[in-house]
Amino acid sequence: MLGGVQKNNNILIPPAAIRHKESNWAKFLKQDLKGAVCAPAHLFHRRSDPDEENQLKPGLKLELLHKDDPLSYWVASVVDGVWIEAEIASGRFRK
Repeated sequence: MLGGVQKNNNILIPPAAIRHKESNWAKFLKQDLKGAVCAPAHLFHRRSDPDEENQLKPGLKLELLHKDDPLSYWVASVVDGVWIEAEIASGRFRK
């Protein structure tokens, strides 16, 4: 995450819900994300071939981040290789 932000000369802005908790966000991110790795770029591109095998395979574990409280997250398991969008914070779940 940090490498991509630096590489593209972008600014990483903390969510409003936790912005007040740290005075030096650059230092916090470097310490907190030390050793973190990015998901491979190919996972973020939609495929043009609908028959191609889905990258979200059953049994895969994911973290779902609460959009209003970035310190809260849930562990989710993929049970089917169908693309879904979950909006747990607002109580909606779309398939």
